[in-house]
Amino acid sequence: MTPLVTTRCIGLDLIRVFAVFFVIAGHFFINTDFGKDSFGGWEMILLAAGRRLFSVSVPLFLIITGYLNINKKLSRKYYYGGIRVIVSYVLISLITILFLIYYKHEDLTVGQWILKITDFSAISYGWYIEMWIGLFLLIPFLNVMWHSLETQRNRIVLIGTLLLLSALPSFVNRPSIQLLPDFWTFMYPVLFFYIGAYIRQYQPVIKSHLILMALVFLCMANPLINIFLNKGGGISPGNPFAIIGVLISALFFIGFYRIQIYNKAIRSIIEKVAICSLDMYLVSYMFDIICYKKFQCYIVNGDYLSGFAAIVSCVFLCSFAFAWFKDFIFKKFRSFIGHCALFN
Repeated sequence: MTPLVTTRCIGLDLIRVFAVFFVIAGHFFINTDFGKDSFGGWEMILLAAGRRLFSVSVPLFLIITGYLNINKKLSRKYYYGGIRVIVSYVLISLITILFLIYYKHEDLTVGQWILKITDFSAISYGWYIEMWIGLFLLIPFLNVMWHSLETQRNRIVLIGTLLLLSALPSFVNRPSIQLLPDFWTFMYPVLFFYIGAYIRQYQPVIKSHLILMALVFLCMANPLINIFLNKGGGISPGNPFAIIGVLISALFFIGFYRIQIYNKAIRSIIEKVAICSLDMYLVSYMFDIICYKKFQCYIVNGDYLSGFAAIVSCVFLCSFAFAWFKDFIFKKFRSFIGHCALFN
């Protein structure tokens, strides 16, 4: 969900594919009673571990943003780069509004619909665009600070400070006990941006088996603790912007960003999904409404695994088909406009 670049890196594209899948998969747990039902059995443990992994979708997109944009400077060309995201958001918001009018029979005035676009509520998942706009506007200035630090040690101190301010408070603080100030937890986009910048600058490498073991441990810890300590009660999803979420997203990114795929067919599929990832994210809201209504029969007697497979795959494929078709139409339109301009 970052602006496109001319030279594509298959590792980053693969992470985009995972991230947009994680978004759609993560919404399964929001749109069902998974967190409320009694917890137990290997299927529930597997889904709970998956839920922890899927929760880092937004952090992965933010790390990609930092990785790709850390050398961007203040210029007119830079600001032009954000137009595509805004246009996609407005267009898909309009399509979503028509969907809500004719499918859900929501009745609002034209003025109310316009306000829902401007306050990012026309699409329930539009909060990401609101957050992204602010980060996009700050990036040239964030880069000035990053490059002015010069040494690796100073940059580690910056990231550590952001960890202390934004990621640790929600991990250590409890309703009755506050050990760290939590005023700055909203700064998590800057933290993940700088993690991406650090990876771009220093290209860290960790052995694959170590990453795998760490991810399994971090994702399985919460469901296993729930089994032994909470005796199978409802399970919480975990905060993707707290320290565990930071570790999972950073490890996952490092595990894939340097990967090489040489099969042309597989590369082509990955690139197409990656290019459509922003639009897939936005249109998945409509397909969530449709698919969760149509496929509720799959979630019978707590059979969440079957429901997950059916609903998530349906939403993912429908979202990709819609986003690909929209991208195809836009390319034809731009080609037509360019052709007309050539002969005028």
